[in-house]
Amino acid sequence: ERPLTAGKGKFSFAVNYQHGTWDRFEGQDLGGGDLNLYLTHEDTNQDGDNLNLWFEGDIIRADLAIDLKTDTTVLFANYGLAERLDVGVAVPLQRVDLSARIDTSIEPLATSTDPAVIHQFEAGGSEFTYLESGTASGLGDVLVRGKWNFFRGASASAAVGTDLRLPTGKEEDLLGSGATQLKLYGVVGGSPGRFSPRAGFGYTFSSGGSEFTGDLPDELSYTAGFDLALHPRFTFAADFVGRTLLDAQRLVQTQETFRYRLRTDPTVRETTRTTPGTQSGNLG
Repeated sequence: ERPLTAGKGKFSFAVNYQHGTWDRFEGQDLGGGDLNLYLTHEDTNQDGDNLNLWFEGDIIRADLAIDLKTDTTVLFANYGLAERLDVGVAVPLQRVDLSARIDTSIEPLATSTDPAVIHQFEAGGSEFTYLESGTASGLGDVLVRGKWNFFRGASASAAVGTDLRLPTGKEEDLLGSGATQLKLYGVVGGSPGRFSPRAGFGYTFSSGGSEFTGDLPDELSYTAGFDLALHPRFTFAADFVGRTLLDAQRLVQTQETFRYRLRTDPTVRETTRTTPGTQSGNLG
């Protein structure tokens, strides 16, 4: 982001395309091996426990593997309402390809020594693989924005602006976030020349979310960069772009304890498994 505006009556249009593959999240391998979930037995007698009916102590291990690819094409337009006031809109067109594989297996904690009780899947056996896949295409979350270049000096300039992201994408198809977000930001920079540095800082207020993502957190954003004119027709640009999600739900590995007993032995036993969980914290 640069502090200068386009100028009154000036119109510009741009197209950006990005292809993304999602292999890891929070250090966890999405392709398989790190996301091991555990399901407990139905509370058959509804007593709030899995001990009085001993066979309820069995659990199911579900190993999840996700293959996620996204393609995003953004149409961007900007118009100078006044010499120092720009307005713009960004319209993303999204495509999401998602495949999921769940390898499930029954762990007979409570019935391992009891041949009279055997848990198995409907297809038979103690193991089963579930496969699901889908593709969705359409409009993402549209962004409208404005920027005011309130200071323009001989060697530096400064601007403030706002971005309003609208929940126009279908959140149930992972095309949108389901949240309304308002970003307020400021940016300063050197006047155009052979070397033009710049820096910016912003804060995003978030409201809402989707069933998939939960409520989106507020976030801080910060940038620093420069333009370097190497030739009258060639400019080199570099930017550092960062953000910190505030009090976000983070994916962590946790230890979960399962209690069970055998039919012939009322002793309550415990076993632990490593499984993904969540905790609140800043993510940057």
